[in-house]
Amino acid sequence: MTSFIPLLVLCSLAPARQAGLADSLFQNGLPRAAVTEYKRCLYHGEDSTGLLGLKLGLALGLSGETESAIRQLEKTRDEHPELSYASGTAAAGLLSGSGSHERAKLALLDLLLFTADSAERRNLFRGLAWLDLIRRNETGAAGYLEKSGRPELASEVRRAAEIKGRNPTVAVLLSSIVPGAGEAYAGRPLAGLLGLAVTGGSAAGTYLAAKSGDWVTAAVVFSFFFLRFYNGSRSNAANFCSDYREETIGKRFEIIARQDNLEPDWFAPAESLTGFSLTWPIRPGTGPWPGPAPAGHE
Repeated sequence: MTSFIPLLVLCSLAPARQAGLADSLFQNGLPRAAVTEYKRCLYHGEDSTGLLGLKLGLALGLSGETESAIRQLEKTRDEHPELSYASGTAAAGLLSGSGSHERAKLALLDLLLFTADSAERRNLFRGLAWLDLIRRNETGAAGYLEKSGRPELASEVRRAAEIKGRNPTVAVLLSSIVPGAGEAYAGRPLAGLLGLAVTGGSAAGTYLAAKSGDWVTAAVVFSFFFLRFYNGSRSNAANFCSDYREETIGKRFEIIARQDNLEPDWFAPAESLTGFSLTWPIRPGTGPWPGPAPAGHE
């Protein structure tokens, strides 16, 4: 009987040893291996504090298993309310980094219902403002910025959204007079030059065919080339005006977001609890606006 005592002691220590091994693997840049060890820990013992579940969610995120990571983080949030802020913001960060901005917004809104701390609520409103700037929802972004204590930025967002852009009626009129001119006016000079060249070439082809008495070819070129590109130039001119406004507003929103570092550090709360330092690909800055700011807007 006494021969079984050392075995029982080793079995009782197994979960702790596995947890230490999992942490070591995680911190040494081997999240996939850490996932396996964290799952073993959870299988052999109860996660009374919720930290193992939180670490497993983070390891899954670093391993590229985004959906599994989000499910695990949401499970930790639901089972351990004291970890809801850390696990919820980490889940929102993974969603934002993967381009699922609407789901990230829903995650933050859900988290707001269970968050009473004023500083944490301000950070959540800041995250909501960031996500609405990405989605070019100026009304939502301005409202959340005010709730986060940044009324001056809310005013900037509203002013940026007031940009009228180029007049589509003027653009269509210009392309009606000179094909391609409206597209150039709408901010697409290369498209305008292409439209002018193709329309002018088809008009010249129609004229030459008619002059030589080949009325069939003249009719075909006029109908299938000249009219199509002429009307297409006018339609593009109007559409490009709307695109120009959206792009201009989007650049203004990007400048506002960049210059004030609005994107939250989604994983800072989880880092403070676990002691881990999380790196790419789940850090801020890997979302919709990576790289340097637009030229001329440093």
